Amino acid sequence: MRIYHLDLKVAMFQESWIKDWFSRLSEQGYGGVCVEVDNKLVFPSHPEFAASDALTSDQWRGLARFGKQLGLVVYPLIQTLGHMEHVLVPDTPLRKLAEAPGNPYMFCPSKPATHAFILDLIRDANEAFDHPGRIHLGGDECRLVGMCPHCHGQSLADLLVGYMRQLYAAASTLGMQVEFWADMVLAHPETLDHLPTDIRFVDWLYNRTCVRGPDLKHCWGYPTTAGLSAAQLLEGLPSHLEPLRPFLTDGNGVCNAFYGAHYLKSKGYEVMLASGVRFAGDSYALPRTRTNLLNVGATEEAAVELGADHLVTSWAVRLSHPETTWPGMLATDTSLDEAVLARVGASIGGLDGGLLATLDQAQQGLNGIDILPEPLMRYQRPFYADWLGYVREIRTAPDAAERAGAIRQRIQAAATAQETLQARLDGGSGDRTALRHWIVGLRLLHLRARQVLAMLEPQANLEASLRLLIEENHRLMGDFIEVWRDSLTPTSLANELEIKFRRDIRVLTEILG
Repeated sequence: MRIYHLDLKVAMFQESWIKDWFSRLSEQGYGGVCVEVDNKLVFPSHPEFAASDALTSDQWRGLARFGKQLGLVVYPLIQTLGHMEHVLVPDTPLRKLAEAPGNPYMFCPSKPATHAFILDLIRDANEAFDHPGRIHLGGDECRLVGMCPHCHGQSLADLLVGYMRQLYAAASTLGMQVEFWADMVLAHPETLDHLPTDIRFVDWLYNRTCVRGPDLKHCWGYPTTAGLSAAQLLEGLPSHLEPLRPFLTDGNGVCNAFYGAHYLKSKGYEVMLASGVRFAGDSYALPRTRTNLLNVGATEEAAVELGADHLVTSWAVRLSHPETTWPGMLATDTSLDEAVLARVGASIGGLDGGLLATLDQAQQGLNGIDILPEPLMRYQRPFYADWLGYVREIRTAPDAAERAGAIRQRIQAAATAQETLQARLDGGSGDRTALRHWIVGLRLLHLRARQVLAMLEPQANLEASLRLLIEENHRLMGDFIEVWRDSLTPTSLANELEIKFRRDIRVLTEILG
């Protein structure tokens, strides 16, 4: 079964849009939706951290039942250890649950109050999603485990096992099969000897573009993996990862990108594989189409081989609209021939090799400009995130000339792709809504690149240049509102505008003086 991950960390969508999205997912062969609710559910036991546009339990129950009527498995994902910034905000009494005081990233797994809080959320989520048969309890990237004095004296593996077993017991009692992200247990394989084998682990990685190959891009718990040959990988394998050795390569110099899923399955666990259509390295305007086509395609190939479900994630902190992710969402293998591109690109009137190559250049993001630091993007208001500092990094880099050249290429590519898609929109080919989102995204990529270039290159009349850029930001913001207002809540739309437009307008205005 292919499952769509609807991530609500940043933007909240209108109920009508969510229903329409569920319907379209069902039409395209998706069998389920995993909803990462974050702060978009008013948890009855703890309403204090809900976003202002969060839905009530009754509203989510209605959406879950609507999905069920379509034949979809609809179930929640709630974070339970790391990624807790939405709960551990500075002014909340709940900050006492933090692993490190003042750091909102993670809960302490040793405090009884943490357990009680999470068990409340599990019970609330079970009710809100109409007693689903499964629940995803997060558990990824728990970087701070063991920092708190309450946790001293216990191994990281023991801390993880103890915490996960408590959550498992609570959810299982309510009739839900438990899912966790697999990165932490793969980095610490000894945990798997002490956990119930009816847990489903989700093996995720978003840079896997083939099932097997001459090297391995990443191995959990082995930070220097990237670029190592199979022989080098095995030669330097840390001792605590020794159980993974038979699964990392085939013995003939070929690495297995999905080694983790094979290992988990050998230990008796059910596995699900996860790919991404929005993930780290994407700009906030558009995803990188070729990358997510290959990642989703390779993951689907591996899922078929393993007989596993496939979770297609849509990490919302990347901020591009879901309409622009359809090509990746429809990938079924790593083939990128013209027939495949035409099929997956149907929403924009078809993809082809030439357009995909143009998008490769247009979709390259700029760090700090349209690839944003997540904590500041979500919580700093007014939002700045040192915009000029990132421009200075480009200007002072040893390869500054090459970077400026790549920005010029992005400007040209975005203009070319925009012209192509505008002609399709005008001619009535493709899906009108999807094309409008793509065109606005390309215009945003074009404007942000020109804006940076204006700061990098001497301007005969800087004041006039800044005023023109400010005016263009206002015009594009108006068009952005027209395209996005039909899907987002007013609160979330205002947040998108702060991140994507008002920040830049503010910075340019203050530079102007």
